[in-house]
Amino acid sequence: KGIDQKRILESASQRLLQGASTSLVWTSNAVALNKMFVERTSAGADLEFARLGAVWQKLCKERWPNLFPSQKEKDV
Repeated sequence: KGIDQKRILESASQRLLQGASTSLVWTSNAVALNKMFVERTSAGADLEFARLGAVWQKLCKERWPNLFPSQKEKDV
């Protein structure tokens, strides 16, 4: 029930006034990215952030395969 309620509120927030597009410039390092991939692509993570994490993970693995060898990509 808790995760269902969370998903309902996440989807509703985009239809309310606070839903807006944003562009980001983000710098990071491999350790921080690995931590983000583990934590933010899990089942309990926010769906939009999980999708972003999956895309970033795929791009990082393609560009720097030696830095991200053991992470599994997740389809969200």
